[in-house]
Order: sequence, then structure tokens, then C-alpha cells
Amino acid sequence: MCESALSVRATSVPLIILIWCGRGLASSVLMDDRIADVDVLVWPTTPMIAPTIQEVATADEFARKNAMLLRNTVIVNFFDLCAISLPVPRGSGLPTGLMLVARNGQDQRLFRIAAAVERLFAA
Repeated sequence: MCESALSVRATSVPLIILIWCGRGLASSVLMDDRIADVDVLVWPTTPMIAPTIQEVATADEFARKNAMLLRNTVIVNFFDLCAISLPVPRGSGLPTGLMLVARNGQDQRLFRIAAAVERLFAA
């Protein structure tokens, strides 16, 4: 991951990738310690709706939109956390996702929390 990130222009690499590549495991340990008392972090799965094929027809536009779409989820990977994305019920329009994030190794606990959130959405 770090090698491919460093082989592209620095301006196109999100800062978090550069930090992760430089700190690796130390960042994961610090993040784990920082959220030790947190049940779950919640944020949108993606910061925007998926683009149309026409909107990503050029390589530059694809790279820009792809980086934007991945920016929220990639943080979970960089800090070795676990996450699940839940579809948010909407009456109309395009679907959105709600990402629930927990500490590394808390997958089963996160599944239980996600199930509870899904029940709330259904109510």
C-alpha cells in the first residue's frame, strides 16, 4: 500500500495515507488507545453519492472521485479498526450508508451494535 501511494503524485495522496505509511503500527496502537472508551464511532460510509460512468470517464476524474469515495472507509483500514456499513432507509432518492466503526478485534460486538441500529431503523 505504501509503495503504490508513494509512486503517485504527492498532491493526489490523502495526508492520512502518508501519515500511516510513515508510522504504521504505532498509529494503530495510538488510535486503539484513543478510542478505548468509545462504544462505536459513526459517520457516513461515503461523503457523496456514487458518480455516473460519464462522471468518471477520464483517468484523472476517476482518480479524484475514487479517492473521495474511499476517504471515509480508508481511515478504518489505516488504523486497523473494524467497521460495518448499514443502508439508511430513505423514502426516495439514492441510498446512503451509515458506517459504524469499532476497535480492532471488536467485530462481534460491532455486529451486535449494528443489529440494534438496524432494529431502530425498522421501527
